[in-house]
Amino acid sequence: MTRNEKKAVIESMAEKFMNIDDLEGKAMTIMVMSAYAEGKAAGKAEERRRWEQKEAVAAV
Repeated sequence: MTRNEKKAVIESMAEKFMNIDDLEGKAMTIMVMSAYAEGKAAGKAEERRRWEQKEAVAAV
């Protein structure tokens, strides 16, 4: 996916979000997005930890 395609997808998602009239639905969307971001960050941290362990074992 090119940068312009990614930009178009993000803009589309932002427009859809702004058009949500239901405040409860908007709140749920924000909670889901936050949970996704936290999960992704936790996954990256775990992968980094595993890589560092692997490097430490290889160095010994």
